[in-house]
Amino acid sequence: MSGGTSSKMSSGYRYEANVIVFVALIGALRICHSMLSYPCLTTKFFGTFLLIFTTFFAFTWSRYHSSGLTRRRRAHFNELNVIETYQISSRDPDYDFIVSILL
Repeated sequence: MSGGTSSKMSSGYRYEANVIVFVALIGALRICHSMLSYPCLTTKFFGTFLLIFTTFFAFTWSRYHSSGLTRRRRAHFNELNVIETYQISSRDPDYDFIVSILL
């Protein structure tokens, strides 16, 4: 993306992207199931690792992006924006602790 373009997605693209990720998660879980049902121990080990990774990814994705599965426009708190823009170094060190309040 160039510097002049906006980084916000329209709600239609956000919905489609979330549906694609949801379908990819279903595909990954099907692969995990087939790997875990295979009799080879090495395949079961990699299937277990893939299942743990997929579970962690799905949990994290659902916390941050599952609100995009609706086509309705609604106000929501953008956690990712807060995480990306929060700068603790730009604050005064005494900002959190003000002595005059205690006296």
